[in-house]
Amino acid sequence: MLARSLRARMLVAFLVVVAATIGTVAVAVLLIGPGYFAAAMGHVPGDQMGAAMAQATQAAFAEAMREATGAATIIAVVTATVVSFAVAARIARPITALVVAARRIAHGHYAERVPADEPGELGDLALSFNEMAGSLEATERRRMQLVGDVAHELRTPLTTIDGYLEGSRTA
Repeated sequence: MLARSLRARMLVAFLVVVAATIGTVAVAVLLIGPGYFAAAMGHVPGDQMGAAMAQATQAAFAEAMREATGAATIIAVVTATVVSFAVAARIARPITALVVAARRIAHGHYAERVPADEPGELGDLALSFNEMAGSLEATERRRMQLVGDVAHELRTPLTTIDGYLEGSRTA
């Protein structure tokens, strides 16, 4: 469940970045592109034939840019979706392993450890988790030893008291 939530958040973040990028490119191409295109075509002011050609080429250019921007948008969304799922899965995998290990420790399996081979913060988190698990395991071991020692130490006085009580009942 945590992994799905993380993947969904990552997907939304990637799609927002893609939308902002596509919007920026679309505005730049549709606003700035026609001027560059006219200059590249060599249209000079006052030329009748050039003006007619300029109008037709401008319309063709605008239509081509709208179609190219639409196709680029679809390709970018598909690509962003695939990449975001791949990245989210890569990030969610070690976090999911930590969640599973934490649940096992919560149920008394103190020997549980997670792989700490991830780079960066996830690797640091795994190392810290393993240190915590080791500390909990050592504490549990000391607690069990203490209970065993206390039980052993209490047996002698209790046996003596029990013997004294038995002796006083028979007497």
